[in-house]
Amino acid sequence: MKKESLETAQERKVYSTEELFQGKKAIQIMHQGKRYQMQITRNEKLILTK
Repeated sequence: MKKESLETAQERKVYSTEELFQGKKAIQIMHQGKRYQMQITRNEKLILTK
C-alpha cells in the first residue's frame, strides 16, 4: 500500500455516523464491485460484513 503524507491524512473528510446512516441502523457500501453492509448494534458498535 502506498504511504501518504501526514498532511494528506489530515485533509481527509471525516463522516459522522449520523451523516452516513441518516437514522437507519444499516447501510450498504460498494467497494471494488462487492457489496458490504455496515450496521450499528444495540451497544452502538459498528459491524461491517460482506
